[in-house]
Amino acid sequence: VQHGKGKEIYTDGSRYIGYFENGVKNGKGKTFYSDGSCCEGYFSKNLLNGKGTYKWKDGKIYCGEFVNDKLDGNGIFLWPDKKKYIGQYKKDKKNGLGIFIWPNGKRYEGEW
Repeated sequence: VQHGKGKEIYTDGSRYIGYFENGVKNGKGKTFYSDGSCCEGYFSKNLLNGKGTYKWKDGKIYCGEFVNDKLDGNGIFLWPDKKKYIGQYKKDKKNGLGIFIWPNGKRYEGEW
């Protein structure tokens, strides 16, 4: 059973480098997906929980809080076309207070 720091490589080419506890991802780690995306942060029972960063292959980036692999809590989401959202998420959706800024300077501040 995996325990401590290690690396796990999956059949699709994805890989996880980080900490395990009793055979599951637990603690700081980083996952590199076969599609070119990656995530880094704290895992609990194989799921990203707490603060972390997710980078998509297409250039989108989320830095913030996760609950059970979902964007959940406060975070910043950046798009390659320079759009930006700073605010709260719940189960991968903007939820609560937030600020959305477009590349042309237009902005929305308020509830989602």
